[in-house]
Amino acid sequence: MDPTQHQSFTSPEPALTLRYAESTRGTRGPPSAAQWAQYEPLMKELYVVEGRTLADVMEVMKGVHGFEATAKMYKARFKIWGFKKYIRLKNGEDEDLVQLLRENPRTSRQSAAQTGNVLLRSGQLVPQDRLVKHLRRRGGGGGGGGGGGGANIDRHPIIRAIRPPDKIYLPEAVLFQVRSYIRGEWEETVSTAEQLDALREERPVDPACNALAHGVRYAIEQNKLNDALVLMRRAPNALTDLIERRAPNMLHVFFMSLAYFTFGGPLEGPEAAQFLVVVRHLVKYVAVFVAKEQGWPDSHPIRQLLALLASADEKEIYPLATKAWLVICQIWDGMMDKPRSTYTIASWIGYGEFNGFDTLPSDLGNIIELTLEQNAAKYGEFHARTTHTLQMYSMYLTYRDRANGRDPYFNMEIVRVFEDLLRRGPQGLLRADALSWLAKAAKARGDRESAERYMRDLINFLLENALHKNSLARGFMNDLESWFIEWGETQKAVELAEWREMELGAESTA
Repeated sequence: MDPTQHQSFTSPEPALTLRYAESTRGTRGPPSAAQWAQYEPLMKELYVVEGRTLADVMEVMKGVHGFEATAKMYKARFKIWGFKKYIRLKNGEDEDLVQLLRENPRTSRQSAAQTGNVLLRSGQLVPQDRLVKHLRRRGGGGGGGGGGGGANIDRHPIIRAIRPPDKIYLPEAVLFQVRSYIRGEWEETVSTAEQLDALREERPVDPACNALAHGVRYAIEQNKLNDALVLMRRAPNALTDLIERRAPNMLHVFFMSLAYFTFGGPLEGPEAAQFLVVVRHLVKYVAVFVAKEQGWPDSHPIRQLLALLASADEKEIYPLATKAWLVICQIWDGMMDKPRSTYTIASWIGYGEFNGFDTLPSDLGNIIELTLEQNAAKYGEFHARTTHTLQMYSMYLTYRDRANGRDPYFNMEIVRVFEDLLRRGPQGLLRADALSWLAKAAKARGDRESAERYMRDLINFLLENALHKNSLARGFMNDLESWFIEWGETQKAVELAEWREMELGAESTA
């Protein structure tokens, strides 16, 4: 479940007494290829788009993200990636662009914010006013270097057909709009962890979309195509409501949902293709809704990125969604001071749970420990932010064990952390996550009694909430039924099936 979601509650707040001995801190060698790949979009944003010096980039990456490498390593990596600060036009492009500028002479007098950006066939995204200045310096036309200044832009151009950008550059265009929206909407008003935590609590995302996304993912993981398709009937309203609310983590939940919808899981062949077509039509529906109902201009980043997604092939949506999800985590992380916001930590944990432990920042464990200690000292052991951070820590330890080839369900330190989390009385999805983990851990260790008890507590909790009842309860009831069959407890399996039908009705049909 999305770790960025929780419900606030109040409880007594005794001093924090439980301390976790195992530390995630430690030294590391040179960055791995996976770490370089993880930070590539952020480095491009800093070095190419914002035009910072290499020294500035190195300082930001080390100070904010704990990423250390030598200047030589950076230069070698930038060369591999093709990072270029300066505009380079291929033969024939100059004339095409001059013609466009001549047909729209006002662009030479407008700012980048008014005119937007131009996507070159080299893959560069260049502010249009900067491109105008570049063409003026070059004399407007093709390779000649004359010094005609601004007058050359009005020189009669060579007529050439305008070729649209190659499809391969669609991801960069989408990511550019993601960065534009988040930075333009929030960068000037949210710069500290406290500000972001308060804002997220004041303007929470609609839980319907989050619950739906996890329900669809769970159905796909269980190879229940009909269940997933039935849930997808609610997706148009859930996603349009998400956008209408304009919560700070709107894009995070949107791209997380698309990733969950399109990852495929055990679906294969025609079933997988069928589901991708459904998702593509969903994206087009949302794009049309935003264009007609939200009153945003054509140049608005949300309209732009939805139009780009709507033009993508259905097989392109998943890699686009996961890449955008990563970039969103990086943007918010880069905007925050230290200690980190509880919510930026939660965003990383959600991303790492789905995409793998090696996609997480190398210093995230250290950051979570420090944030947990500071939240406990500032707010108390039972405060929602402290409990939320403890959940992030328990999940981080789980993913780390799995990445290192260990079974976290047999690591009693992690078990105790989850038991402590449950002891603090969390509500909402925090409680569901803890119960689910403890049930699976007890089953793995052969403790059937505890596994059944935790799972029944989880199911009853989900059935009490209409949103979770419709999205998640069926999947966990299916799990418990399969456990009873595995254990040879056929009567309990029959009773569970009857209970499920009474609460949720017969099996879904698409």
